[in-house]
Amino acid sequence: MFDFNNNQACPIGLAAELIGDKWSIIILRDIAVLNRQTYSRLYNKSLEGISSATLAKRLKRLLDIGMLTVSNDKLHSQKKSTHLQKPLLNLSLLYLIWLTGVILITNQALNM
Repeated sequence: MFDFNNNQACPIGLAAELIGDKWSIIILRDIAVLNRQTYSRLYNKSLEGISSATLAKRLKRLLDIGMLTVSNDKLHSQKKSTHLQKPLLNLSLLYLIWLTGVILITNQALNM
């Protein structure tokens, strides 16, 4: 486990330790970028084919460490909507800006 009391801890290493694995990153991407905020949308529209058990475990972990919040769906009383915590919203905006730059550079390189 990562030493949270170590002042020399690398922020990237700390983030990797908190997030844990590829499925957590994919879930965060799907919620932030692809607007898949319910369990059924995360599961049924998964591009990578995540299993139901893995999705449930990773969502619970992301909720437990405070990366996500859950609220009642406004349109359906039995559904819950999953949202990023505010600091992650800023991070997802930076990700979108970076991704836009990558796409532009790639398109320019392909057109040369």
